[in-house]
Amino acid sequence: MKISGKYGLGSYLKIFLKLIMIMLIVILLFFFKILNIFNVDFDNLMFIIYPCGVFFLVFVYQFIGLFDSLSNSDPFCRVNVRKMKTGMVMALMISLIIFISFICVINLEYTVLLKAFLLFISALFLGAGIALYILSELFKTAINYKEENDLMI
Repeated sequence: MKISGKYGLGSYLKIFLKLIMIMLIVILLFFFKILNIFNVDFDNLMFIIYPCGVFFLVFVYQFIGLFDSLSNSDPFCRVNVRKMKTGMVMALMISLIIFISFICVINLEYTVLLKAFLLFISALFLGAGIALYILSELFKTAINYKEENDLMI
C-alpha cells in the first residue's frame, strides 16, 4: 500500500481526521445541549474538561496539516516541525487539564472507573506530547541533513 501521494494512506487519514474535526466542532457547539438531553448535571468537572475539546480540535487540525504534506509527498519540511511542536503543546495542555480534573475528583463521589479513565487519558496525552517532541526533533535533524545534502549536489 502506498503511504504518500494522492491516493496514499495519508490522504485517507486526512479525510478521516476531517470527519473527526467536523464531529468535534458539532459536539463542542452543542455540548451543553447534549448534556441536557442525557440529563447530565453541569458540575465543575464539565467546565474543566470542556477546554480539552478546544485543545483537541487544534491537535487534530495539526495532524490534518501533517497528513496533507504526506499526501503532497513532502513530509520533511519546517512547517511539519512547527505543526508537531504545536500538537505537542496541545497534547500537554490536554494532559494537564485532565490531570487537574483527576485531582479535583479524587476525593469526590465519582466512580473508580471515571477516576481511572481520567488518569489514563492524562497519561496517554502526556505520552503523545513527548512522542511529538521527539518526532519534531528527529524531523528537524532530517531536514538539516536533507538541506546539507541538497547543497552538496
